[in-house]
This record gives sequence, C-alpha cells and structure tokens, in this order.
Amino acid sequence: MKTKSLKFIIPYFILFCVFLNPNYLNAQIKWESKEISTKSNKYFTEQWKNSIYIVNDRYIENKTGRKEYDPSRNEFSSVKLHSHDGFLKIFTDVFESKRIKELANYNERIILHMSIDEKGQVFSVRFSLNKETGITIEEIEMLENQILTTLQFDIVGKKVSEPIFYRWNIQVTFKEVEKGEIEFARKSESYKGN
Repeated sequence: MKTKSLKFIIPYFILFCVFLNPNYLNAQIKWESKEISTKSNKYFTEQWKNSIYIVNDRYIENKTGRKEYDPSRNEFSSVKLHSHDGFLKIFTDVFESKRIKELANYNERIILHMSIDEKGQVFSVRFSLNKETGITIEEIEMLENQILTTLQFDIVGKKVSEPIFYRWNIQVTFKEVEKGEIEFARKSESYKGN
C-alpha cells in the first residue's frame, strides 16, 4: 500500500518543484543540446566533467589576425579591470535581485574567459557553468552583450601598438554578486603589475 502511494505522490512532487522554479528545470534541459539558438545568436556548448562550456558562434576563433601577448618576448604588459563596481553592475543589470538571490541559494558560479585587445576592449567572451546550472541561455546572451558593450580594462605596463590580445579569466559566484563584492574583481581593479 505504501509503495502505491509513493508512486502516486512522486510525479506530483516533481510537478510541484517545477511549478515553484520552472527556470531551473528548463535551463538544465536546454543545456543537453550541443547547439542552442536565441533570436539573435547561435551558441555552441560542450560538456566536460562537471562543467558546460559555452561560446557564441561568431566568436569562435575570432582573433582577427591578433597574436596573444607573449610575456617571454615582450616588455611587461597586462590588463586590469577599470572598475570593480562597473563589473558588478553588469551582473546587477542582467539579473534582478530576486534572481541573484535564487542563484546564490543554488551556489551558482560562472567563469568568464575573455579576450581583450591592446586598447583594453573585450572582443570575445566564453562561459563556463556548473553542469546542473539553472542559468538560461537568454541570461548568458544578456551577460555577453553587457560585457562586450560596457566592460572596460586598463593596460598595465607597456602599451602595445600592434594588434594583440590578452586573456583574462574570472570566476564569479552569485553569493559574491548578492553581497556586492567580487573578490578577484576588486584585486584586479587595484593591480599595479610586477
């Protein structure tokens, strides 16, 4: 008798959970696909171990003739965030406070892998998420747009005139976003070089 009751209750429990948090389940289902499209963009995903890697189709190998900065051949040059608060604002513009709280409660994190040109402008970004993420492709697209249009970096050390790119990566937890302090972003903002 108890087994029959559980078989009857479990589907309703699942429906109840989906009703409470439909974004979470929908995002997990969507990430199973290798190619995900929005109205404006096509993204490729690759799963490896416990992570999902996401890149916009238009930024695959889009280095436009640039060479990666080589510290072994060149005088010291690097990039740093222009402003911690400007970086934080990207997240608070994309995610409403209720959504930030929800993602923080699920211990969500996102890793940004950026390519930055010799003038400090981001020209491509890749994302890495937890495999069981509740973040949606639409949120990734909005985050990508904000990064490409508003994020600023400063050059530290020698300014290079030829077309090069720097790699800059950061892991951001939504608990940090909720608190209003992203530790690595704050350190980058005050970075002075070697």
